[in-house]
Amino acid sequence: MVYVSYATPSREATLELTGLQEVPIELTVAGSIRDTVELLSKIEQTSRLLTVKDRKVHVVAVDQPREVLTTLTVAGYLLPANGNNP
Repeated sequence: MVYVSYATPSREATLELTGLQEVPIELTVAGSIRDTVELLSKIEQTSRLLTVKDRKVHVVAVDQPREVLTTLTVAGYLLPANGNNP
């Protein structure tokens, strides 16, 4: 079973990069190592422009080393609101 939560960034957390707006999102996933690898693979294969900015992996319980809590900071990128391409 996989549990995912996310934190919505504040307006101040967004950055302007060469005409693109970077929006960081923090995802927390509880599940197996395989679940974490599957999530990373889906991020890599998406048609959206996403980058993994940070990751932290912790064992949930010492007696269950296959269950991990993974926190990812993923940045998505948006075109300017006025519709002009960079």
